[in-house]
Order: sequence, then C-alpha cells, then structure tokens
Amino acid sequence: MATFVLVHGGYMDSATWNQLTHSNDYPKGERLGGSCWRLTETLLLNAGHSVYAPDLLDEYSHSLTEHVNQVCDIISQEDLHGIVLVGHSYGGMVITGIAAQVPERIRQMVYLEANVPDPGQSLFDILGLAGFEPEKVIEGTPSAYVEKISYNPEALERLDRSYIRCTESDFLSVTEIMVRKIDFDRGDWKYFELPTSHSAQVTMPAGLNDILQSLIVQQSK
Repeated sequence: MATFVLVHGGYMDSATWNQLTHSNDYPKGERLGGSCWRLTETLLLNAGHSVYAPDLLDEYSHSLTEHVNQVCDIISQEDLHGIVLVGHSYGGMVITGIAAQVPERIRQMVYLEANVPDPGQSLFDILGLAGFEPEKVIEGTPSAYVEKISYNPEALERLDRSYIRCTESDFLSVTEIMVRKIDFDRGDWKYFELPTSHSAQVTMPAGLNDILQSLIVQQSK
C-alpha cells in the first residue's frame, strides 16, 4: 500500500475556474481546494491506500514557498514516508519544491496536467512561454504565481516521475511545453494521456486511478 499526498491547483471559486477553463468541471458554489480530489481520494482509500489532500493557503496572500512549507509540515508532522506525490496544474510547482526539500520521503512524483518548472521560473513565466497573457487569464497577481521557484534539480533526478496529459484540456499549449521538457530531461519519465479536460480528478477519476494504481504495481515489481 502507498501514501498519497494530493496537491491541488489554484484555490479559486468554482465559477471562476469553470470560466477560465471553458468547462463545467466543478459544481457551482464550491471553492477549489483539497475537495477537488474527493472522487480520486475515495478510489484510493477503497484500495487500501492512505491519502492526504490538504487545502493550500490562499494564493493571493501566500507565496509558493509557503505552500511548499505547508505541505512539508504535514509530511513531517504525520511522519510520512514512501509518498506518491501528485500535483495538479499549479500544484506541479508545489510538488517540485516539496520533493526537492524532502526527496528521501518521496516514492514517486506524478504531474497531472501540471507545470514542471525549471529553477528560476514562476507559474506566470510558464504561462507566458505558452502564449498566454497571465494577467488576462488569471484575475489579479497572486503572490504564489509570480514567485520564481528555487531548487536543486539534482535532488529530483533520482526520483520516479510521471506526467499525465489531458488531451481535451484548454491548456494544451502549456502541457506541450512540459512534454517537450520531459522528453529532453536526463531522467526517465513515464508518460500517460487521458481523453478528458484539465481536471481529470473530477472528470475521469477512474482513469486517473487506474494510472496511479499501475504506477504502484510497476514500482513494486
């Protein structure tokens, strides 16, 4: 059995998210936090795994560093080891910082439609490279989205890493950059695709669960 730590993307209201992604992925009236993993969490728990899906602090008043430290504190307080670390969207920035900080506790890293940043990049930097104007895509200037990540990439090279791309996402230009990046990465990556929109944990939880379960099985062989 494995311990999953699931890190969500932007902590915004569902109406804003659905407008941003031209979808109806999330029910009205919700705020996107750890609850976005509800369906995936249930499937993982039913399979006997442990699951942690925290709400990240508000991205406007808190930084990327604070998000990384927030989850690292949970890992330390709960004394978690052998973690499968899953990050969605902006959460890819967060899990990169977490894994660089506590690589000895990480079993696998899974980027779900997520940003795989180079040292010195911010989320806004990556969106800009993909042809988006971040200030027009995202309301205001969230502190967490403009902070440039700092980490030692060598800490991640020894970890098992996977990327899951959603082929019906509105962020294909962003994930295309990420796919090209992992193709040229010195480390070995596993790559998967799901025929759904940006939030596969909501729109295709069974398919996502199948991939996560397969990764555990492959590593245990």
